[in-house]
Amino acid sequence: MGWSVPPSPWVALLTLTPALALGAPVAGADHRLGWSLAPVGEQPQQETRLSPEVSAEVAELTRQSDDNRLPRSARAQAAWLLGLIHLHGAGMAVQAAAARGWFDRAWSLGEPRAAAGLAWCAIDGCDGPTDPQAARRWLKALERVDSPRAQYLEWLMLGRRAPLPPVTTATGAPGPRDPADPATALLLQAARSGDVQALLELGLQALAADRPEEALRHFEAAAPKSSAAAANAMRLRGSRVEEPADPRSRDSATPESASAAALLAAAQKAHRGQGQPANYTEAIRLYRLADLKGSLAARRMLGLIYARPTTQGQLDVTWMRQLADLDLSGDVPRTASPGMRREPTGLSDWLPDRWRARMDGPTP
Repeated sequence: MGWSVPPSPWVALLTLTPALALGAPVAGADHRLGWSLAPVGEQPQQETRLSPEVSAEVAELTRQSDDNRLPRSARAQAAWLLGLIHLHGAGMAVQAAAARGWFDRAWSLGEPRAAAGLAWCAIDGCDGPTDPQAARRWLKALERVDSPRAQYLEWLMLGRRAPLPPVTTATGAPGPRDPADPATALLLQAARSGDVQALLELGLQALAADRPEEALRHFEAAAPKSSAAAANAMRLRGSRVEEPADPRSRDSATPESASAAALLAAAQKAHRGQGQPANYTEAIRLYRLADLKGSLAARRMLGLIYARPTTQGQLDVTWMRQLADLDLSGDVPRTASPGMRREPTGLSDWLPDRWRARMDGPTP
């Protein structure tokens, strides 16, 4: 039974990229939006298409992980790499649940770094709801192998679970965080030990606090092992030229629209993790407030967020990450102007370079 979908550029959003393709129709979609999120007819399950080269390499790694004639360490290394490949969609679609399985196999074969993969999946919810208790157990195991990365991941977990500071009505900006906060101490300690992810995060925080020189130092320190940090450093060095004003500022002519714009900006900051870890619960709260103030972009974003919950009816964290950089303010949805970048996951720098180069490869 098909659903009627009026011609609209917003309907095209569902097929802009494979990563943004919705699944089956979801009951209870927000009908205030003025455009339908439901696909026409049944949507067949799509298979992951791999290039012959990637397919052959994945098959060989799979064979190695199962080959009892190989040393356990070699089998563990193959399973660990397969976990990273599936987690990041290197040459394939992102398959976080499969990554969780490979990390588990790598750990059972004796790969100590697999604790990082299992901790990440417990924090991020690779194959179900997040599990802070399991994350803490895996972080404890990771401390024996890579203490700085364990500190960074613990900081990330604490930041995701904690609400953002209250939003000021004047600007919509979060209030300052206590520099003595235990989570902040974890991040600083990881960065002092040279952790790439922590250095990248401190750079983003320094930039959000209007300390560009400090941010550049952090980005440059992380750049050799982080393409995101290298891109941020390059962008920061080239940002001396004044950028044109955002045309959307014209929408802030009245006090009500100014308030809506501020709330929308705060929601996007929480959603994208600008200056702090992404906080999806707070982002949704702020999107709702912006919607009540008349923000059409906030209303559209809420419609997309609730269009694809998990099978348990919970917030889909992967879907939220995919929506974070969308600009829904105009008549046609588009990716927001390129800004500062984070790595896709807290493990991205451990993916070998040749596989990192495939992260924009074929997807279904």
